[in-house]
Amino acid sequence: MTGRERLMAALTGKKPDRMPWAPIITDYTLSFLPEHEQDNYTFTKKIGADYAKRWVPSYKGFGINSDLISSKITQKVIIKDNLTITEYSTPMGVLKQTVTYSEQAGITPYIIEHYIKTENDIAPYTYLWESMDPQADYGKTSAEIESIGEDGIAMITVPSTPILQLIMFDMGLAAFNYFLVDYPEKMKKLLDIMTEKTLTAAKLSMEAPGYVRLIPENSGTRLVSPSQFKEHCLPVLQEFSKLSRLNDKKLLMHACGHLKLLMPMIAQSGIDGIESLSSPPTGDTEPEYARELMGDEAVFFGGIDPVEFQSLKSDILAVRVEQVIERNKDNPRFVLMPSDSTPPNVPMENYKVVIETLKRMYS
Repeated sequence: MTGRERLMAALTGKKPDRMPWAPIITDYTLSFLPEHEQDNYTFTKKIGADYAKRWVPSYKGFGINSDLISSKITQKVIIKDNLTITEYSTPMGVLKQTVTYSEQAGITPYIIEHYIKTENDIAPYTYLWESMDPQADYGKTSAEIESIGEDGIAMITVPSTPILQLIMFDMGLAAFNYFLVDYPEKMKKLLDIMTEKTLTAAKLSMEAPGYVRLIPENSGTRLVSPSQFKEHCLPVLQEFSKLSRLNDKKLLMHACGHLKLLMPMIAQSGIDGIESLSSPPTGDTEPEYARELMGDEAVFFGGIDPVEFQSLKSDILAVRVEQVIERNKDNPRFVLMPSDSTPPNVPMENYKVVIETLKRMYS
């Protein structure tokens, strides 16, 4: 089978020639490799993996840091040393975000100043969302699908739920929780507007080419409580699921944290599976438990802990990989990967162990 055929078999419940192996290879992964190997696609092929391209775009005019410039909104970006400072000037006020980068972490960006810091920032931030006009941009989607060809699949981005957008990027965890209590009316207005625009962008995503949709949700009880998930996330995910079924798409949620307490509600959401399902020690949810709640038709990507993938000796890793394959071999809807993503400095021998174990167990 080609990489595309193998991954599509897993997504649709058909029997693949072997379990797909589709790690996330990020710039963080590649930044510690020799210069000639710093390419996601080439490296994926080199290690014998199946190519699952995440975060393929399908819309424009949506999201902070997108093309929101207008006669009433101006953007200024200042790059100084290892800082990137972004400022939006709006009729309601000025917003400022500061990002720094760590070379020790593979030029990973860290937000050290969020757009929303005080009550006064809510109005201009709300104005930015009111000004968004999501539009289809399917040319990029089709180009990505064509470039991947038979080597794998494109996973088209669906927006995060609004509260995860705020927590992960624009407010931070502490401010979000304080503001919900301190400024409930302003936050409700903001979340209502964000939900409206998010669903518009999600509809565009569902109508784009390609079969698989991926929500960059990162839900987990380290970020949201079960009650917050039920109130703010679940209704949006259910609307995503309705749009997905209407357009005959496969909808997955990227969630790489502690999901165990959220799994009953995720099972109610109607999504088709979880990409980056994380087992202990990084996460707290084994594929067997997730499948028990979501059913045999749910699709899961995961199985290998990234810390163990990086640190275990190859002979011990081979035993762990064999155990994961054995436990999930009877259900074809499983894709092997280090969950969440592949850390740097993984010995090349460990990549080799995974593909050799797969080939041996399916020969």
